Amino acid sequence: MTATPPVQAACEPSPWTLSADHSVAASAGTRLNLTDASTGLIVDEGVQVLGLRLPAGCGPVEAWARGADLTAVYEPSDERQLRITAMWRMGPASPATSDIRWWQMVLSSQTSLLTSSAELAVLSTIRGEHATVAGRWTGETVAWEGPSEQAATCLQVNSRTTEGRTRSVVIAIHPDDPGAIDQHALEDGSLQVCCRLFPSNVEKGVLLRSRILVALGPDAPPQQAAGDWSANLLRQFAGSPPVLTA
Repeated sequence: MTATPPVQAACEPSPWTLSADHSVAASAGTRLNLTDASTGLIVDEGVQVLGLRLPAGCGPVEAWARGADLTAVYEPSDERQLRITAMWRMGPASPATSDIRWWQMVLSSQTSLLTSSAELAVLSTIRGEHATVAGRWTGETVAWEGPSEQAATCLQVNSRTTEGRTRSVVIAIHPDDPGAIDQHALEDGSLQVCCRLFPSNVEKGVLLRSRILVALGPDAPPQQAAGDWSANLLRQFAGSPPVLTA
């Protein structure tokens, strides 16, 4: 099974509902709290994705929803003097692929200093029994290597819920963007996946931008990374033009 991200028409209503307290509700039960961006999108039982690690108490200075996109701007009060814009994009639902859901994050960073460290971390947490397969981009396809590939840019997580449901979560940094994915177990046995972006410094007047794709779909054996269902999504993501907003 393959899934092609359809183009969302400009006249379609936004799937995001943004409240005055910066809590967000979205279609299919997805939730997000912009005042605690590190938690990310709560998209399924035991799955939280695309959380932005920020200093404690750092809420957005502005936020808005437009079409399929939810955007928030953060200005952490630390020595790096960064202005960070996070845009979460929800993939439109398709009756033909109702068991497949996907989201993108477009993250940008700039500084008011002459030069500053720009590194940011995007977090996803998957609870339950799990097995992972890491991979790297080769052109617009992914070469899946094994469970402990160093400096991976793509990761598949096969997991099983406490009720016995199985699923696969695929996480990928865009092949044009520098970054790496690492993973580690939390104290409760959950798996935390960290996408590390912007490894170099940023200079004043320069805007850094990166994209991450997360897709949730049917499970696949650990040796058969992502199965067939995500191949088209990954190919579409790799070939997509740069986003001009966020």
